[in-house]
Amino acid sequence: MNKNHYTFRECYWRMAFLFLFVLPVCTVSAAQVQVVVKGTALSIQNAIRQIEQNSEYTFFYKAADLAGIHPKDFDCEGEIEEVLREMFMNSEISYQIRGKEIILKSVKDAEKEVPRQEK
Repeated sequence: MNKNHYTFRECYWRMAFLFLFVLPVCTVSAAQVQVVVKGTALSIQNAIRQIEQNSEYTFFYKAADLAGIHPKDFDCEGEIEEVLREMFMNSEISYQIRGKEIILKSVKDAEKEVPRQEK
């Protein structure tokens, strides 16, 4: 019998090892991507462009919702959740992360979308 010939059982265990132990490690390290936003007197739109250009994230928002946010200095670095929290601190913008998509909404618009309960 040839030494390079593997039995079905050996192939099964090698594949099981690959999927159970190696794949989750790759997925976790890929999920912890560092995002950087730096600049002086940056508009929120420019900060968003920096993130989109330097990562795989895409933003969805109404330009009118971001119009009232004044430019400010940014020096944010970390995971996307940390950076977004700092970017939108003390603003009326909420965000939702869905995979590589980030949806921005005005808090006022989000409150309007909540269905009212009839009495």
